[in-house]
Amino acid sequence: MHVVHVISDVARAGGGTSTFVADLAREQARVVGDRITILCGRRGDDDTVPIDPAVRVVDAGRPPRLDAALAGLAARERIDVVHVHGLWEPVIHAVCGAIRALAIPQVTSPHGMLEPGALALKRWKKQAALVLYQRGDLVGADCLHATAAEEAGNLRRLGLRQPIIVVPPGLDLPAEPAAPPAASAPRVALFFSRITPKKNVLGLVGVWAAVRPAGWKLVIAGPDDGGHADAVRAAVERAGIAGDVTVLGPQYGADKDRLFRGAALFVLPSFSENFGIVILEALGHALPVITTTGTPWQELPRAGAGWWVDPDPAALERALREAVARPDAELRAMGERGRVIAREGYGWSGVTARMRAAYAWAMGRGPKPECVLL
Repeated sequence: MHVVHVISDVARAGGGTSTFVADLAREQARVVGDRITILCGRRGDDDTVPIDPAVRVVDAGRPPRLDAALAGLAARERIDVVHVHGLWEPVIHAVCGAIRALAIPQVTSPHGMLEPGALALKRWKKQAALVLYQRGDLVGADCLHATAAEEAGNLRRLGLRQPIIVVPPGLDLPAEPAAPPAASAPRVALFFSRITPKKNVLGLVGVWAAVRPAGWKLVIAGPDDGGHADAVRAAVERAGIAGDVTVLGPQYGADKDRLFRGAALFVLPSFSENFGIVILEALGHALPVITTTGTPWQELPRAGAGWWVDPDPAALERALREAVARPDAELRAMGERGRVIAREGYGWSGVTARMRAAYAWAMGRGPKPECVLL
């Protein structure tokens, strides 16, 4: 099977979407053995997520002409399915038109861009785009891909009736967690994601200022979205907690791993997430997690691996007070239960097998798998 993944670029700043595409492509090429191409407007190597050598990358230029690059590729070789990642951008709209003209089966992953919280941001601009072109591109896809049942439900509520593939991201399980820090060292609560209003980082700063737990520090790390990191730093200064809170920029590779391995608790207070891949990463690092009902992680409290609360200050404050009052041994036990969730529910072998079965069904070459909702 020749699968072409289409994404506007594979920039590190793209966060979970870029990482998902790179990791899924790697597993499809190396483990499944399919021919995998990523078609993108690639940036410099320092700005992009690592792409496995087994995956071919076709650079559509800057600015990218994904439609022209896809048409050229299809003229030279057979393409079995095109998997489009993301919405809204004109280059994505253009390539959707090219896919329809070429009559190639299409799967589209919105990657949370149609979640209620995401649609509320720049609402009128997105409503206009839906009317003008985006709904037509979505309806034109043979299948949509959601990372959780909640996201699939939101797609249905928007009136999208075609089949939906429900497959979560996979995880490369990290090495065993590091030994706990010395008792004299402060424990670290980590926020790691894009620093953007949707992630409710200002709310987290306010809650931290209200609780201000002794013996703890808060680390906020991730790519800045439109200068929001400066607003977060200003809020930290106004609250008088600069000594307890560190705001970092993006962290990659070994630097990112050090942050996770040095933390005792992970917090993602987002208003809306289609999945929250950083939560899965935190579980893989054996960290208990505080997150919100804006994410599809209701299994955390059921498994004794974290807190799943409303994204309002009172609920987040209660969860934080409870978490920081737990002894180290109890937090580590919660983290180990989370690591079991990551290992048993999100291994890449199962993810790629389900996705491949869904591709085959969309192409008319196999039975409908259980992960496809009609």
